[in-house]
Amino acid sequence: MIEQGLWKGRSRKKARIHQSRERRPQFGELVQIDGSHHDWFEGRASKCCLLVFVDDATSNILGLCFFEQETTLGYMKVIQQHLGSYGRPWPIIAISTVFSGLLVSSVLMGYLQILN
Repeated sequence: MIEQGLWKGRSRKKARIHQSRERRPQFGELVQIDGSHHDWFEGRASKCCLLVFVDDATSNILGLCFFEQETTLGYMKVIQQHLGSYGRPWPIIAISTVFSGLLVSSVLMGYLQILN
């Protein structure tokens, strides 16, 4: 059909190539935070958001918790969990689109200063 001119194929967009970032060399140097919305309980409960803190160097899970939605208060509760086990992280990278980097650093780091 393309050869006969009846149908025109779409040109494909070039894939964006993202530069990989080197992982931090030591445990605790960088904590990544993210929220994942999903039907975690396969219909046995309402959909929710899993908030997770992951160490960049080792990919170890440092804290996680389920919440109805991805909120600042939810992140603050997971930070309390993290502080109890590992102490203060520095720095934090937000993977979530809910927060901009500026908001995360000002809100969460301000919260860490209150707790410490």
